[in-house]
Amino acid sequence: MVIASIVFFGIMQIPEKGTNKSIITESNFSTLQNDFFSQDFNNNTKKIFILGTSEIQALNTTKINSKVQIQCPECMVYNLSRQGESINKRIKTVDSIISANPHLIIYGISEIDFRTLTNAEYKNPKTILPDIGDIIHNEIKPFKYFEFLKIPQSPKDQTWNLIRQLNKDGSLYSSFTPYPNTPFLTIEKTHTIIISELELAQTLVDYNSNEEINDPVKNQSLKNMKEIINKVQKNNHKIVLFITPHHDYLTSKQSIKFKESFQMILSDLENSTDVKIYPRSESYSRLPIWHDTNHIAVNDKSSIYSEDISKIIIEELKP
Repeated sequence: MVIASIVFFGIMQIPEKGTNKSIITESNFSTLQNDFFSQDFNNNTKKIFILGTSEIQALNTTKINSKVQIQCPECMVYNLSRQGESINKRIKTVDSIISANPHLIIYGISEIDFRTLTNAEYKNPKTILPDIGDIIHNEIKPFKYFEFLKIPQSPKDQTWNLIRQLNKDGSLYSSFTPYPNTPFLTIEKTHTIIISELELAQTLVDYNSNEEINDPVKNQSLKNMKEIINKVQKNNHKIVLFITPHHDYLTSKQSIKFKESFQMILSDLENSTDVKIYPRSESYSRLPIWHDTNHIAVNDKSSIYSEDISKIIIEELKP
């Protein structure tokens, strides 16, 4: 009952400025990218680009800009993340990014960016959310709505049933842009859901602890990351990195070798490019802000993430 209530109120905390939008795919991304970078930006605007995977999709550009513009009125922050992003894809767009003449680039990275998919099968953490096919084929009749609330079979079953009821119109799976200045990002309402500690722990029941990260010499993602950084720096643009949030439940499952390998990647980046890397915040795991163990929910209750990124930007804007 408690978990279902949390999910219900979590869904209600949807970003207020979201707009309906079609899903961004590989086929239409190129057009969207060209449209964005070829636009006539205000010459007086200091553009700040945030790059990364879906692990930065929860960053609220409205909140970030409101804080940054107190210190830098001419600054404008853009979140250029998208679903399915990777360093190996981003390197193909770095020239377009540079052509837009950004004042500052901050890039969110994590272990997932550098893991070796060929040597160890990676399974995305289980989710509390049902597959859309499950909703379609197992629709619950209205009279059962109160029945499951009274006698839940399990926390996950209760959550799934509630989601089915809330999804009568299919809105949970309609794509929308959560915030302004996010030209390549679309999410579903499901991404706004904050799940409980119990559900977070359950998502890692079948976690594969045999993941690997190749050493720096053999790591292609690292090579591409260094090339991105070098290109940006060579064109006299500032770039810094930050480690995206992961819940303790996830990091505690990772092997010592995996953790050491990631630290080797970070050390190599710092030593070879002289780039500043902001560490991961360890305090987030104690907060009710998680959609799963490596994604903060796109939710107004998760504003601490945006506030912390604002602080990084403000720090980097100092002379």
